[in-house]
Amino acid sequence: MALENTLVIATISAGSAIAGAVISQFFSLIRDWFDKKHQRKIWLRTKFEEFAGLVSDSQEWGNSLYHLNSLEEHNKNPPAQARRAMILAYIYFPLLREQSEKFMNSCVCLQKIIVANFPDRPSDLIEQPIKDFNKNRQELDKLIIKHASEYSKA
Repeated sequence: MALENTLVIATISAGSAIAGAVISQFFSLIRDWFDKKHQRKIWLRTKFEEFAGLVSDSQEWGNSLYHLNSLEEHNKNPPAQARRAMILAYIYFPLLREQSEKFMNSCVCLQKIIVANFPDRPSDLIEQPIKDFNKNRQELDKLIIKHASEYSKA
């Protein structure tokens, strides 16, 4: 009888130790999963802030087109911010892809018209590309605001 009691106590003790280790490991895995999920949200928020900053900076690029004095300056001044924003949209933000591409295309069209007519800037030729640039930028801004809560959780 004493041997049976000792075996029962030993079995319960060993089972408790094993169960404690398994439960501890289980909660550790859950904590790691939540931590990775949180880190992903922080990463996505950082990329979203970068995206929004690039879109904002591209407005300055559009304004700078009027102050460049040579074709060489125009050739060295591509719409790099709009392009990087579009790439970020394609990688991370599927809901912003289409409008990012439209905005990028309007940047390219605006620059092509200005370069093709350099040094003149005939208002009748550049009026529509400027309107398209501003319209696409405003639409992208609306989408950024609309999806900010989705992409900037953390």
